[in-house]
Amino acid sequence: MVFELGSKVFIFGLQQARSLNGSIGTVVPCENPERIGVQLPERVVKVRPDNLPVTIVNDPVKGNYLISNNRYKIDDVIFTERPFVVGPEFNRCSGIEEWKPLIHSLSDEEYEKLCTLSDAVNPRLAMEIETKMKIASFQTPNESPEVLQKAEKLMRIFGVNCFLSQGNERRIYYGTSHINHSCAPNAIREMPKGLWTIKAIGEINPGDEINISYISGGLCFQPTSERIGRLCSSWGFTCTCTLCKAGGENDEGEYLYSDLLQEIHSGRRDKKAMKSKWNELRSWLDKYYPYPYGKFLLADANVGIQGAMLGHY
Repeated sequence: MVFELGSKVFIFGLQQARSLNGSIGTVVPCENPERIGVQLPERVVKVRPDNLPVTIVNDPVKGNYLISNNRYKIDDVIFTERPFVVGPEFNRCSGIEEWKPLIHSLSDEEYEKLCTLSDAVNPRLAMEIETKMKIASFQTPNESPEVLQKAEKLMRIFGVNCFLSQGNERRIYYGTSHINHSCAPNAIREMPKGLWTIKAIGEINPGDEINISYISGGLCFQPTSERIGRLCSSWGFTCTCTLCKAGGENDEGEYLYSDLLQEIHSGRRDKKAMKSKWNELRSWLDKYYPYPYGKFLLADANVGIQGAMLGHY
């Protein structure tokens, strides 16, 4: 991969200067042919190409997204990261009190970094945030305009970019927040041993955009109109991925996948029934969804069958 001077890159995977992991820098000239020079706010660092897995691309229509700098095969880890910030549960019936600890704990640099993320919430959430701000104005009429402004901004940013964790904490993973959705993704997010991981599920070449699915499991097998409607109502955008552009209103895959999972978790340990449903799903995927995510879910279901036979469900 040729790194273009001036391009924006993420640093990940450093074993020594770990505090730099997750940093964004600009590619600058470097006299060492085995290293890439990266200008950070405070200094220039020289890192191996492997530690620069992705470049940030800014598009006036798509916004920020990530392209791969390296070649990845199935099951390769693209990058791992820790939460950039943890926020409170969204309480629809309160003002902004639960957001104040976060507002006061963020440095100016951290807040500015968060503000580079999308805050384009869907209409329903926009109305709920507007209601919370009205409650806050009534409950704390003397609250500073700066706190009110930051609270509203953070609620919008979390509404678009956060992931739920145990205990209803809402976490933002800064690198992952730059990854766009696709109904036929080439990567997934996992948490092996509790570490947030972006992993390839198909062949990814330098220059390829990295995508994950914002909707889980068999929802990607829904008819195109249903997927587009779900994504628009939840995230406020109209999906134009390869699958949605191709169209198609076949809904059988969603039900085949659901039936298979139901059989796996039924406790009956009927291997013949599970394999029959697995084969039905495989045939449907081969015909209507020949993408890496289908093969990933199929392999995952096969692991589930093995677990069911061992009595894990």
